[in-house]
Order: sequence, then structure tokens, then C-alpha cells
Amino acid sequence: MTLRLTCACGSYDRTLALQFGAISPPGITLDYIALPPEQTFLRQLRDKEFDVSEMSLSAYVTARAKGESDFLALPIFPSRIFRHSAIYVNSRAGIAKPQDLRGRRVGVGFYQMTAAVWVRGLLKDEYGLDAADVIWVNGPGTAARGPSASAVDQLSNLVAGTAHAKPPLEAMLEAGEIDALVSVHLPKAILSGAGTVRRLFEDYRQEEEAYFRRTGIFPIMHTLVLRRSVHEANPWAAKSLFAAFAAAKRQAEERLYDTNALAVTLPSLIPEIERCRALMGDDFWLYGIASNRRVLETFVRYLREQDIIARTVDPADLFIACDE
Repeated sequence: MTLRLTCACGSYDRTLALQFGAISPPGITLDYIALPPEQTFLRQLRDKEFDVSEMSLSAYVTARAKGESDFLALPIFPSRIFRHSAIYVNSRAGIAKPQDLRGRRVGVGFYQMTAAVWVRGLLKDEYGLDAADVIWVNGPGTAARGPSASAVDQLSNLVAGTAHAKPPLEAMLEAGEIDALVSVHLPKAILSGAGTVRRLFEDYRQEEEAYFRRTGIFPIMHTLVLRRSVHEANPWAAKSLFAAFAAAKRQAEERLYDTNALAVTLPSLIPEIERCRALMGDDFWLYGIASNRRVLETFVRYLREQDIIARTVDPADLFIACDE
């Protein structure tokens, strides 16, 4: 008899084999529900609806640091992305470099979202700009000063942040009511070529590659969580899930490098992969605790420095050791 689990996660190339049943976790029937990340996070945080789900790294670490343990993470990271490209500025604001953000009004969907944590961290580590040097704004007339760790409420902040993250913040940026915006979504003004909004780092690819050379960090955005009750009743399931997600990722990586027929609609796909491998190595989208320790320790440090968590936690204590 197999264990049947519901799993809510995005429809990514690295998870497609699980979504469509080409790969199955041994001993598990996985009912894969493909959902956008914000919807998955909301339903899991609010209703604890799924046995397995994608989860914001910030939301998960914050909950565990506060002693909450309904879910335990597997060292699977379905979403990773450099966030230099997520900082947008009003073209008339006179902001040419990160240090020019000092004293400026910067919009953010909600203060402790994972992308914003990474952005504030890299601004401090790489450019000497502290979070307190910036006036953070999360909606019309609303200051988004960093909450004290005891006051962080991921669910209510996610709901509020999703509700007014766009278009109001985008409109405020275009109108000059805020000087900059940290957003995981591409502003419409960029897509339309209106010229009113531009990226802080215009050559963000170069900035990201230089950042990786200096730090070795490829930022993690999301992890995968398993209901604690399922883990306690079926401790073998974590290893089964990890093996299946790792196999699905490997299959996607092999497909990407297939020169017979391109896997995605990108003419320069093969040279892009080769450039990426030259910089980051052949296995650049790493799962596992040990291989991601530096990335995870850096993120936990950022959460603590930004007063989102009240205590530092060891990454090894955050994840089920299922990658050994």
C-alpha cells in the first residue's frame, strides 16, 4: 500500500516529471497540484491544506525561529534567482548607484518577503547601505519599517503585501511618490518601454556574475515543506521525496542541454547554459544541506540583522536530513 500525499508546487521544468507522473517517489502516490507560489504560500500558511508544498524560505525560517513546527523543510529548492534585477528606480530620481538610495523612499510588497531580505542583505554586504538608511514603504502613505521579530506575522503580511504590491506601488514609482521599488514582478513600465522606470543595475547580469564570483552565493527563494505529522508517521517519506525531486531536476538539466531540439523557446539556450556552467559549475542548482550551507547561513544572518527573527538558527536544524 502506497502513501498518498497532496503536493502544491509551481509548474517548473525541474518539477514537470513529478507533475505529470514520469517520476514518482518510491512508495508514494503524489497528487501534484500546480499553483503559483503566492497562492500556495497563502493556502498553506492559512489552511495548512497540503501534505507537501513549496514555501517561501523567509516564511519557513521565521516560523521555525519562533518555535512553530507544523511543517518541516526538505533541502529541495524549487526557486532560486539572483535579485539584483529586482530593484527598480524612477528614471527622474537621480539614482545612479546603490548608495544613492540612502534616505530615499523604497517600495516593497511586504518587508520580510524573501526577495526583499536578499536585496537588503546584498545592499549592506556589497555596497555598505544598511536597511535603516532607507525609508521602506509598502503602500500609499504606509511606512514599512522593519517589524520587530516578535511582531512578524507572515500570513497577515503576505495577504496585505499581495493585495497592494501592484499596481499601487508601481503607480507610485512612476509618479515619483517613491524613488525605487523592490519587486519580484516586472513593472509594466519596463515592459512597455515607457522610460519612466529603469533597473538600478542596468547591466544586472554582469553585477550578478561578479557577485557570484565574490561570494559563491546563488540565492534561494523557496524550499519544500512536509507536514510534520506525515513525517513522524512515515519517516522514510522524506528520503523518497528528496530522491524524486532530485531525479526530476536532473532530467530537466539533461533536457536543457539537448542540442537536437531546444527544450525552451530561447534561441541562445545552449550558449547560455555553457556560460552559466563556466561560471557556476555543471551542477549549479544544488539541493541538499551541506552544499547550500553558506547560502542558508547568509540568509539566516540577514533575517537576524533585519530583526525579522529574534535568534539565529543553524540550517542543519531547519531541514530533514534526507539528502545523505
